Amino acid sequence: MSTPPSPPHGEPDETMVSDAWTVLSNVNEWVKHAETKLGVVLAFLGVLAAGLITLAIEVGRPSLVMAILEWIAGGLLLLGMGCASKGLLPQFVHESDETKMNPLYYGDVRRHFAAEPAKYAAHLRSALSGPQVMTDHVAHQIVANSKVAVRKYTWANRAILIGYLSLLTTGALVLGLVLGW
Repeated sequence: MSTPPSPPHGEPDETMVSDAWTVLSNVNEWVKHAETKLGVVLAFLGVLAAGLITLAIEVGRPSLVMAILEWIAGGLLLLGMGCASKGLLPQFVHESDETKMNPLYYGDVRRHFAAEPAKYAAHLRSALSGPQVMTDHVAHQIVANSKVAVRKYTWANRAILIGYLSLLTTGALVLGLVLGW
């Protein structure tokens, strides 16, 4: 039994297109993971904010040390929430060249075909008909989604670090309340 001939070097076949879709799917999962991480961090910071507000009320009229700790904890908390929010916000940056159109990118689909769904269907069929064209489109989308994932993880890591510092400062505030600073 002979194996089917492989395509010329550099020319993708249907298996390569399928593999490209798998890579795109994996990159999309990383984007979802980063967004979940950001959501959890934002929720944690919200709970920490409630705790900090409760502590500030409990302290009443604070000493200078306690007031400084409250301001530092609150400032770090707001900064951490800002980082988490920045990571969750969508970033609408795409090539401005109107002649380039990726049928896999929702922004391009809307920009070029919002009023003409039938025209988009024809364009998509054309892109799907050739492995080279589809692999190129999938590859461009993988690169774009990878940039999104890196941006989201960067903001998530910043939010986690700053949230941790806010938690430590809030812990110092609790200690100050117990010790009567």
